[in-house]
Amino acid sequence: MASALWSRGSAAEWSDVRARRASILESNAKQGLPELEAWLVDELPAALAARTPRHLTKEEAVKLVEWKLKRGKFRPNLLRFAQELQPEAVAAATAAGFAHLPAPGGAPGAAARAAMAELTSLKGVGPATATAMMAAADPSIPYFGDEAWAAACGGKAKYSEAEAMQLRGKLGPKAGELRKETGDETWTAAEVERCLFLAELEAKGPPSSSQGSGKKRGAPAASSGGGGKKKK
Repeated sequence: MASALWSRGSAAEWSDVRARRASILESNAKQGLPELEAWLVDELPAALAARTPRHLTKEEAVKLVEWKLKRGKFRPNLLRFAQELQPEAVAAATAAGFAHLPAPGGAPGAAARAAMAELTSLKGVGPATATAMMAAADPSIPYFGDEAWAAACGGKAKYSEAEAMQLRGKLGPKAGELRKETGDETWTAAEVERCLFLAELEAKGPPSSSQGSGKKRGAPAASSGGGGKKKK
């Protein structure tokens, strides 16, 4: 489980979870998540780095929200909001947000908060969705996932900007420890979050058949999205 990996996992155990990302997702994730995860990790950062200025397209923003909903609880309004965004607004807000983020290397707290303010100006984009966008541009900023929050911070998240920064403050040092212990400089806060999600996913096992659409989980599900009208 994520809590066990966080509290007492060795560097070798963290590396093992990371190395088995694809197989864990294929065996346990909701339908469509393995492909979206591969896109988010392996393709989107490179696509952003190749653009001047760095920005997301509307299609990428929608795809990122689809990924987020596959990660957690299905919130149809969040996807509808993303689909209704104007392409120009997405490009402008994400370019303004990413301008605050060094590429790569770790934005200081003030810069990360400034980036989040720009991104959350988009309808339906709250702190959690914003961190997903930010992580693609700067992996020192982890996605605000429930599994990572529960393991590293404890309790139920309220999905605030302050909590997003608090989670970063926990996962960043862990990434530094793993870089030192493994000699692998590719460990980042975003990778730490991803491993915590994978560990929890593997512990829960495959989803029920009704989860292929992402609408219902048999066991209590971690929500990476939030509820009601509050954007996250």
